[in-house]
Amino acid sequence: GVGLNASTVFTDAANGDFSLVNGSPAINAGNNQHWIANVGAITGNETDLAGNPRFVDVIDMGAYESQCSLSLTSSQTNVACNGSSNGTATVTVSGGIAPYTYSWSPTGGTSATATGLSAGNYEVTVTDANGCIAQQVVNITEPNALSASSSTIAVSCPNYNDGSVEVIISGGVAPYTYLWNNGQTTNQIANLSAGIY
Repeated sequence: GVGLNASTVFTDAANGDFSLVNGSPAINAGNNQHWIANVGAITGNETDLAGNPRFVDVIDMGAYESQCSLSLTSSQTNVACNGSSNGTATVTVSGGIAPYTYSWSPTGGTSATATGLSAGNYEVTVTDANGCIAQQVVNITEPNALSASSSTIAVSCPNYNDGSVEVIISGGVAPYTYLWNNGQTTNQIANLSAGIY
């Protein structure tokens, strides 16, 4: 494709003048497919990045508009425990013109990485140096709340040590670890005398 970062393309892109210089590689380049795929059919009323009328037979839509081809990819760390706010989301930008600005909603800050997130959807809006915008939604998840229930077998007679108890865990994130007040570390303990465990 036509590279639009070269100084030979625009008159003065750094200062907002996106008119094409004589001999620009964007003149009569391509086949308008980028514009048609991302914006729609050619109507004859298109404008360039500076707001000037765009003449389809002189300036190819695809080559010119690819200046605004921002692409976003994201990665995330989900919330570790139900109800916590330790999730993170990071967006990586390709295309467009640096520097980029970031805005996360409904919360998350103004950098490429949003931190302190609870479970939910977060939308990031990225804007490049030429005002091109791209958005992406990241869904932060959390595990179900951790809960425990127990099943016991009482001692058969006073002073016997034949009681047992089993704890059943749901929610959270397996594997689970256990620590009883008698030092045992499995979900089921046996040979117990009467007492509180």
